[in-house]
Amino acid sequence: MSYPKSHRPPVAAVRVGGRGMDDARQVARFGGVVAATRVRSSLGIVLGRNDVLRVGIIGFGFMGRMHFRCWRALAGATVTAVCDADPHARDEAAKDRGNIAGAEGDVDLTGVKIYNDVGELPRQERLDAVSITVPTHLHPQTAIAALEAGWHVLCEKPMALNLAEGARMIEAAKRTGKILQIGHCIRFWPEYAKAREIAPYSYYRGLADRPDILEIIARHGMSYVRSYGRNGRDYFPLDWDVQPFWYERQGFPDLLETPMQGWIDAQWRRARGWRNWAAYHEYLKEQVDRVAAGGLCWSHCQHDWTSVLYDEPLSWTRKLLEYAAERLEIRTHFEYRQRLKHPRQESTPQTNPGAPTDAPANR
Repeated sequence: MSYPKSHRPPVAAVRVGGRGMDDARQVARFGGVVAATRVRSSLGIVLGRNDVLRVGIIGFGFMGRMHFRCWRALAGATVTAVCDADPHARDEAAKDRGNIAGAEGDVDLTGVKIYNDVGELPRQERLDAVSITVPTHLHPQTAIAALEAGWHVLCEKPMALNLAEGARMIEAAKRTGKILQIGHCIRFWPEYAKAREIAPYSYYRGLADRPDILEIIARHGMSYVRSYGRNGRDYFPLDWDVQPFWYERQGFPDLLETPMQGWIDAQWRRARGWRNWAAYHEYLKEQVDRVAAGGLCWSHCQHDWTSVLYDEPLSWTRKLLEYAAERLEIRTHFEYRQRLKHPRQESTPQTNPGAPTDAPANR
């Protein structure tokens, strides 16, 4: 049914040195980003009763402003320096250019020193930790320099553009004895934590039998889910007769299920050899041909970490996309859901509420 038009680089949650920032702590959601409510003890920093954690922000775009607001909201922490190579970053601080609510609006930088050269920070500032929110290709050099300056590092995701650069960051954290934490925050958001607690990752019949989970999803404004598949207790892949459907019978008529048919990449490749990309590509080509011939929808599942495993340039993934683009219409899940939604609103009532009214072919 849909492939992303571009694949994001590998991501990895890394915790190195001492107690990690996600160990034995409470987590609070503030403006869509996780903030640690016990920052000092989590970092393993010994501070006096009246001491505060001195924090710098490197990169002051959308996510830099989000980190700034989160640090400012924490007791026992203060942002003392902001660095961005763009001299206009401070003037543009009120602009909303991101995808998470909470960073827009005016940012009060009173008492905060502004730098345009990251090399000035170690010479001018006495910091305990920094948030790194620069473009991904700058993560390794910025994080390594910060660790070597003696600072703990909270680095935005994705960690790096390839495994080698990620390994360099880990080595620097081990060598300096400082903490490197990658900001994978969604796992801490209340709705995701609750869903993980009460349901497996994928579930036979999707969430048709779990109105409690559907209620959580709908309450938080999600428009589609991809939960109908096979899990460890029901290992065989989902067949093609299960096509996208609305959870109308369960009382959520605007929530679309996009099932995961066929083998998930990690299952197929683990059984047949991780290096066997050529055979996996042939298998995927067969699935594309089957979808095209049958006028079906296919929600292919391919993980970021498996996509780069023995293929860091994503050459095989690119070949799959090129092959599929010649035979299928490729859409994101959101685009597909939006396309179904409009004709559905104008159509007559469905005789089968379990399937979309508009059943487009070749996706």
